[in-house]
Parts: sequence; C-alpha cells; structure tokens
Amino acid sequence: MSELIAAAAGLGLGAWFLLYSDASDQARTGIALLMVVSVVLRLGFDYRVASTLLFAVIAIGVLLFRRYRGER
Repeated sequence: MSELIAAAAGLGLGAWFLLYSDASDQARTGIALLMVVSVVLRLGFDYRVASTLLFAVIAIGVLLFRRYRGER
C-alpha cells in the first residue's frame, strides 16, 4: 500500500512541477525523465522497489523545491 502512496505522490507532484512551476527547462526535463524511468521500471520490468524509490525521490525533490522557492 505504501508503494502506491509513493507512486501517487511522485506522479502528482511531478505533474505539478512540469506544468506549474517556474523551474528551468533543464530541471523540468530531468523530472520528466525520472518520471518516465519510474513508470518503465514499474510496468515494463516489474522492479517495484526501484520504482517506488524513484517516485519518493521525485516527491521529496519537488517538495524541497517548493519549500525553498516559497511556493505553496
């Protein structure tokens, strides 16, 4: 169950980052690539632990970005 929470948080915050943040194009490309790799690991290769860790990294990274940029 916790892996689904991490996946939802990673996908949701990653989508926010790509669509609404004022980050650079390089940062957006990096997050987009991490999201694609996470989904491919989960669906293509069935590496659930690696995928869950990448989703958690995405969520934590976006939350830190929002914290230090002053966004809510």
